[in-house]
Amino acid sequence: MANKNKFGEAIKALRKNNDITQAKLSEIIVKSPGVIGQYERGEIKPTYETLSKLIYHFDVDANLFFERKNEIHSIENILLLNLLNKFQQNDIKIIKEFINSLLQILP
Repeated sequence: MANKNKFGEAIKALRKNNDITQAKLSEIIVKSPGVIGQYERGEIKPTYETLSKLIYHFDVDANLFFERKNEIHSIENILLLNLLNKFQQNDIKIIKEFINSLLQILP
């Protein structure tokens, strides 16, 4: 079943992952706090300008906000990938080794 509110879920996840309140996000994108809640509930959709501000502020790929046919990535996975992309290649190698080590010791 397609997610009818991918944009709203993405906004909420980004906000929470960055410890930003609806009020603070409304200041960042110059909208009223109520509008943020409406976005998150899927009641309204953003303008291109607002979407651009969100992408720029959170430094994420625009695809995070859109439902794609045969999508296999959850919002959490996309956020994790965006976070990893901020590291240098050598750091990513160390992170991978650490994760692999954890997988070997976890039940």
